[in-house]
Amino acid sequence: MDKDELYNQNVDLQRKLEERNRLLGEYKKELGQKDRLLQQHQAKLEEALRKLSEASYQQVDLERELEHKDVLLTHCMKREADEVTSYNSHSNGFLPPVVGKGAASITHRGTSDLQLVRDALRSLRNSFSGHDPQHHTIDSLEQGISSLMERLHVMETQKKQERRVRGKSPRTQAGSEYRESWPPNSKLPHSQSSPTVGGACTKVLYFTDRSLTPFMVNIPKRLGEVTLKDFKAAIDREGNHRYHFKALDPEFGTVKEEVFHDDDAIPGWEGKIVAWVEEDHGEN
Repeated sequence: MDKDELYNQNVDLQRKLEERNRLLGEYKKELGQKDRLLQQHQAKLEEALRKLSEASYQQVDLERELEHKDVLLTHCMKREADEVTSYNSHSNGFLPPVVGKGAASITHRGTSDLQLVRDALRSLRNSFSGHDPQHHTIDSLEQGISSLMERLHVMETQKKQERRVRGKSPRTQAGSEYRESWPPNSKLPHSQSSPTVGGACTKVLYFTDRSLTPFMVNIPKRLGEVTLKDFKAAIDREGNHRYHFKALDPEFGTVKEEVFHDDDAIPGWEGKIVAWVEEDHGEN
């Protein structure tokens, strides 16, 4: 009986030992899987840290480039202000036609500088993602530059007209007024019948998806003659867009009319053009 009891105990102990060996093997297997997962997570963490470091370097480069663009913009604006000041001082001295050539040169240089700044802003805009808040700052800069150039152009035009009026002799001025008022049956005043810069210019107000503030540009054409191609050239934006314009429909009243072809005329609204420029992502 003692021998049988010892044999049973031995069998029981061997069964427990086998069970423990099996559990130990499973624990070792789980431990190996956890080690592999840990190595994978560690590799992913190192990759994320590397990408974060590269992103920080790119951010530093973008900030440096933005500072460079700001310095370039400040330099261009300062040069424009100096040229306008120089032009005003020359115009106050009643210089002859050489001043007109200088004004044309200033206008040409201003246009080239504006195009240079636009190219720099476009390059900077392409460096950011589609929903980056820096787009609003870049749009504000572009709007401010366009507004400044427009004011400079208006000032140059006014100075040129004042110089021409002051440079005329009384007899020449009287003869000019007589010719301007002829024929006497003309129903339009001279300010409307003569081809002045303001009369041949159309004010355009347009909205974009990236900015809550509308933009304003002037197109040197009369309302009704402005085409979609002229509008695209004036706003100068890359990519595919859809263009809607505020218009009055006889049946539905105020609507947003979409224009597709470059040669189509743009509808007006109360003497100006109101537009919405939306990015076309090709969903349709």
